[in-house]
Amino acid sequence: MSQRNEFAKGVPSVRFKPDYTEELMYIEGTLYEVDLVEGDYRILMDKIDKKFEENEVPDKIESIEGGYLLSSPNNLMMLERDGSLRFHKFWDAPEMSLAAKIALRTLQALSYAAAAANSASAGYANTYGSNWQSKFYQDQADRFGAAGDAAGEDARKRFTATKSKGNIQIVLAIVGDGGQGKASGFVKVDKRTGADLASMQIGDKSPVYDYDPVSGQVFLKVGKKQLISYLF
Repeated sequence: MSQRNEFAKGVPSVRFKPDYTEELMYIEGTLYEVDLVEGDYRILMDKIDKKFEENEVPDKIESIEGGYLLSSPNNLMMLERDGSLRFHKFWDAPEMSLAAKIALRTLQALSYAAAAANSASAGYANTYGSNWQSKFYQDQADRFGAAGDAAGEDARKRFTATKSKGNIQIVLAIVGDGGQGKASGFVKVDKRTGADLASMQIGDKSPVYDYDPVSGQVFLKVGKKQLISYLF
């Protein structure tokens, strides 16, 4: 299939309008610049999904310092207006804690066990001519199987909590040394250059937070009614 056909049939997952006459569309790994007046387009960059690390894809496009910034939780890619690469940065994200992984794996195992039991019951009911019972048990088996798949997928995902305000991006990443929990933290990034401006470890704390770009403070929730403020 030609790239023109791919563009014509594709559905943009991310869109951005720099002005009234043009729009950027990210479609299945390719970034298109579309002329809304003439109805024509050009490809700024393709195979972006192959360039973003850890199977991430862009979820936001914005105009920064005369270029286009494509971002995902742990990737930043800046393109010039002609589609050439200005920079691409990636930060490793911390994985789930061991306790969270065990809990999810336990849920997955229980879900699959329930799915197997209901599937067996469906087969038994079908053998003895009870179609409605067979359908009921099979529906239950499908639901438990889907729950097991979802739990397994969650156990493979990494916790991401990126925030973007003004020219600053806060990325949840591995910072420092000392194992998974102690290495979890935030990296403060200049979106114009991709440079790391500061980093802060948060350990095993859940990254429920907000950032004030005016004061440079991070407000981290550490309990139901407790906030800690850091100058960052």
